[in-house]
Amino acid sequence: FVLKSTDKGQNWTEMNLPDDPNYWASLSWHAYAISVDPNNANHFYVGGLDEYHSLNGGNSYTHISDWAGMYDGGGNDYIHADQHCIAFKPGSSDEIIFASDGGVFYTENGANSYPIFKERNHYYSTLQFYTAAIHPQIMNHKHMGGLQDNGTLLYQGEPLDINDMIMGGDGAYCFYDKNDASVSMTSYYYNRYQVYENGDEGVGNAYDNGTGTFISPADFDSDNNILYGNGIGFFGQNSNTLFRAKNIPNNFTINMVATGTDINTWYTHIAYSPYSELGKSTLFVGSQAGHLFKIEEAQDTPESANIGSNDFPIASVSCVAIGGSEDTLLVTFSNYGVSSIWQTYNGGSSWQEKEGNLPDMPVRWAIYHPQESTQAIIATELGVWTCDDLTVENPIWQPNNQGMANVRVDMLQLREADLEVLAATHGRGLYTTTYDFINVGIQNEISDLEVSIGPNPSYGIVNIHIPNSNAQNKNLNIYNLQGQLVYSNSFNKIDKSLELSHLPKSIYMIDIEMGEQHYTEKISLK
Repeated sequence: FVLKSTDKGQNWTEMNLPDDPNYWASLSWHAYAISVDPNNANHFYVGGLDEYHSLNGGNSYTHISDWAGMYDGGGNDYIHADQHCIAFKPGSSDEIIFASDGGVFYTENGANSYPIFKERNHYYSTLQFYTAAIHPQIMNHKHMGGLQDNGTLLYQGEPLDINDMIMGGDGAYCFYDKNDASVSMTSYYYNRYQVYENGDEGVGNAYDNGTGTFISPADFDSDNNILYGNGIGFFGQNSNTLFRAKNIPNNFTINMVATGTDINTWYTHIAYSPYSELGKSTLFVGSQAGHLFKIEEAQDTPESANIGSNDFPIASVSCVAIGGSEDTLLVTFSNYGVSSIWQTYNGGSSWQEKEGNLPDMPVRWAIYHPQESTQAIIATELGVWTCDDLTVENPIWQPNNQGMANVRVDMLQLREADLEVLAATHGRGLYTTTYDFINVGIQNEISDLEVSIGPNPSYGIVNIHIPNSNAQNKNLNIYNLQGQLVYSNSFNKIDKSLELSHLPKSIYMIDIEMGEQHYTEKISLK
């Protein structure tokens, strides 16, 4: 409704609405704003999905913005969908700012019948990512992410803008094929998927399923080219089913398959096991009410087993991280007021609570260190936290948000080849870091030995300079990210030049030993 009072709120009169009221404010619980011209009470703006204004006290309205301009790179009438705030500059009838799901917009001729709007989001980072996908090729900085009402964006090394949107709507789960980087998938609400070949250049194949929940959890089995998603609706439609798409990317088939889990709620997390038998898919599936299932033979006729604990809270399972085998699992919950982290080392026969000193807050994702399942990173309501030892009864969690913020993080993705981690924040965009060694393989210790190593990153030639070392003998070892020795030599000069172009492109640790002193440094080969 639009109501008007001329006696300071003692009495109200219902006014006319813009044409098609079911369209203009169809999400009034989420997006609805009104503001009156400080110089003219008959001129006011009202926004729902788009912006409207009236120049005659509400007798008629003009539809002045069009959210669909986001698909054409903007335009004079473009304000992003879903209006939250309208503010006139004090004393001005023309200068107005608007807050929407797409950030801040501005006009300097707001009293005109058809104002011109300008986007004002430069350096204003509020992108709310639900999901992200990290490119599988080593040292490749191309990533995807699904956004609240801003589609799915493709990041290619430059600041994100509207032209990087490769799919519209509310961006949901997205994936790269880990075995074929030319194949990728994006989706928006209710399991509506688009499959691409040849990266972002292919036209892809669309499938409009309309099942599951709004941002419906999913995972992709790159070994068998099968996509699995939650098939259950918010109101119990398609109960105990998975959405399954086989034979991706070509001639793929879609089925809703029964799981036999026998629950009355939807699935909130799906994780494909990298330890699945050849040609088969094993899944770990969590529910909105704290259930946890291991589902085998998911590629054919699923067989489910409840592997959760009676000690689990009746809360939403947000993630199942898989360690060095299917016996090692870390399960997280995204509710307040519950024990939010649980671990098993025997496939679910017994569970231990591992929240430790973590504050009471939602935990939304978890990943183990790929070489050491006693260490983990979690995504929380207050940024990213890490633990160095999950074997102790009360683990110590530490925030690691340098360069980010204490911001909600919805998802973490890890590329094992170079230990790059991609964090999808819900309000501050995407961030990356490297999950460094922590008591794995080689100690990353730095002494007072003065060493210069470069260039870093390198395209193959690495120069080492150790001043004041004279003719002392130096032992040189280089390790890959798995802690394996890939190069060993010794030298007795101040300078040493290495030719490493024969090594795969990756991150390596260079360790130099001279007498009782050690020096280690991480170097990137491109």
